[in-house]
Amino acid sequence: MKIFVFAALLVLISPILILGQTADQISEDGVEIVNKKMYVKGNLLMGLGFDKVLAAKKYSEDKDDTDDIYIRPGGGLGVEGVIGYNITSAITGEIGIGYQFSGETVSSDHVYFKKIPFRATLLYKSANKIKQFSLYYGAGVSTNLSTKYDVEEGDDKLVVTYENPVGFHGIIGADFISTGSPLFITGEVRFVSMADYEVKSAELNGNDMSISLVKSDFQTLSSSGVHFIITIGYYIK
Repeated sequence: MKIFVFAALLVLISPILILGQTADQISEDGVEIVNKKMYVKGNLLMGLGFDKVLAAKKYSEDKDDTDDIYIRPGGGLGVEGVIGYNITSAITGEIGIGYQFSGETVSSDHVYFKKIPFRATLLYKSANKIKQFSLYYGAGVSTNLSTKYDVEEGDDKLVVTYENPVGFHGIIGADFISTGSPLFITGEVRFVSMADYEVKSAELNGNDMSISLVKSDFQTLSSSGVHFIITIGYYIK
């Protein structure tokens, strides 16, 4: 699996290394917008995972009311840091890494599903006659690192670690660029389809436990979902 990820990333990144020296400047109707090719972005993510799993049921003191805690293994709230390079005026390569979680804290207890998404993407920016606005779309390879189901109830702490799934994603978005400024804003929708999460190991109160004792609902979880993203970016070079 690690060899596959490395090979896929190499295929996606190599055009940047090969073509970067001949990249075009970003322009619109022949007017230069910004002559820098490398940029960084900070993303805010809201993901809707295809699976919604009931993780815990917390009862009120009078037992008449409950607070259901759900996790969305393929989604959640998160942040992402991205570095990108405009290979040409139409083709861009990006690498992004972030942090994403779903779940919540009730009283002193918490239930969370946590992961570190990592992706490499090639984007195509379409020609657009609307000033300071352009659509783009693309695809790439994705994985999630350090994926854990983390539960703390009273004095007990359960941590279930999952294998790193590998798959692909598709993106459609829009750039809003201020002419002459290195700053830009982006809105994006990302569809992620990866292999299911499979349990790798489990710990209860810091001690190893058999993965067969993990509840059946958490043995295999869907890692796929749709993410809605807002970005602030800045051209640095």
